[in-house]
Amino acid sequence: LVSQYTEYPTNDIAIEAKMADIYYHFSGTLGRRYMEAMALSSDEWTAASYGGGWYDGGAYAHPALHNYTFEDATLDWFGTITEGISKANKVIMELGGNDAGATVASARAIRAFFHWIIMDGWGDVPILDRIPEDGEAVERKSRAEVARWLESELLAVIPQLTTEVNANTYGKPTKWMAEALLAKIYINWPVYTAASVESYDAASAKNEKLDDCINLCNDIINSGKF
Repeated sequence: LVSQYTEYPTNDIAIEAKMADIYYHFSGTLGRRYMEAMALSSDEWTAASYGGGWYDGGAYAHPALHNYTFEDATLDWFGTITEGISKANKVIMELGGNDAGATVASARAIRAFFHWIIMDGWGDVPILDRIPEDGEAVERKSRAEVARWLESELLAVIPQLTTEVNANTYGKPTKWMAEALLAKIYINWPVYTAASVESYDAASAKNEKLDDCINLCNDIINSGKF
């Protein structure tokens, strides 16, 4: 069998086919375990065990007590998200890297969203902005470094993303999705960039990004698309 293509096509249909797996991966990212980790560690709800007293190794009590262990099932979504980052990196690389502009803007936006999820949940995490070499150790970065990298990524892709909101863009990154994510980062900027969460004081913290956050929210509202 001989293909008529010696290189991957660059038409919209071919690019959409490459992006499809990243979009599909998103469906499993905000699943049960993520919900448990977020809700059980907050005041939203608390669970000690299943009915009948099935304690399940404390998997549901530990988040409420802020006493996680690495074996808790409520943390096993980390690998799911980093798998999505790897898929995005592969597509970005195959389509020409960051220099490909609007062609890879959607993949970069999803990659940023996946990074935000693990940064928000874990704090210091790796910045996986490329495919590591075999055997390469990937070091964790400080939460502040990750937040600033996310800001730079989103500011870069926002002008390149579509402004359309319709059935064709449903479930895909748009300019408005990226702006909303950046607004979420900005509203928590003092926490994300604090030298340590333990020393963060909400009463005295100053948010240097608050005006930027307001401007992004106004842009989304004034678009009239929502």
